[in-house]
Amino acid sequence: MICSTFASTALRVVYGIDLSSDEKNYLRMLRSLVDVGAELAVPGKYFVELFPALQHLPAWVPGAGFKKYAYEVKGDQSRVMKHLYAKGKETVRG
Repeated sequence: MICSTFASTALRVVYGIDLSSDEKNYLRMLRSLVDVGAELAVPGKYFVELFPALQHLPAWVPGAGFKKYAYEVKGDQSRVMKHLYAKGKETVRG
């Protein structure tokens, strides 16, 4: 209930989107943003944090799975943000 209220308020203020129209879709989008943020905020989860030079390894090298994950997450997050931005523009146009 609290998450739904917060999400509804945030979407209405930032994008002008009312959650009553397509509530589950937008809640799922916001939940994915929060989940990724929470996962990335765990200190020391990825070995590359200890050895920054590992960021230059190709993604196919064993142990560089963080690069594949980052690429996938970046695409997913970009799609969510683009969708929300487009919906916000549509709402402003009326």
